[in-house]
Amino acid sequence: MENGFGHLLNYIMDIKELIGIIDKDLSPIGFKRKNKNWFFENLELIKNVELQKSNYSNLYYLNYGFIIKEINVDSKSRHVFNQLGGSTTQEKAFVKEFLDLESKNSKDIDFFEDYLNRNLIYYLNKINTTDDLKKHIINDLPDLDMIPFVVKEYFNIPIGPEL
Repeated sequence: MENGFGHLLNYIMDIKELIGIIDKDLSPIGFKRKNKNWFFENLELIKNVELQKSNYSNLYYLNYGFIIKEINVDSKSRHVFNQLGGSTTQEKAFVKEFLDLESKNSKDIDFFEDYLNRNLIYYLNKINTTDDLKKHIINDLPDLDMIPFVVKEYFNIPIGPEL
């Protein structure tokens, strides 16, 4: 069924459909999928997107982040990370509802893809070097306490109240 926004699903979406929707947006920008993870690697960074299942329901979270290759770390740890959510209560509710595979409410695929492109894909395309990542940390992240010490040290970002 379709509405003013686009393609609506009126049934419970399964994980394969959700992976397909995300993969459709990440593959064209060079991301390779392995299970519920997508990776893109260049000379300085590894970009990662992960579809994480809740331990309590069939709700998923879309985590994303960056690994700085010059900092020695295992490939599962992101140095800078975030979770697709929303800046407003309405956006947060929409993302949570869309990623809840138990929800029987209609799912607006086109609106979700648009939201994904305006938020997640935008940042993934914008950040391609460690300099880009440093600018993102300083200018876009509301809470520098979420940044690991090793990353602050690498970028010479002041630690503590001297900011």
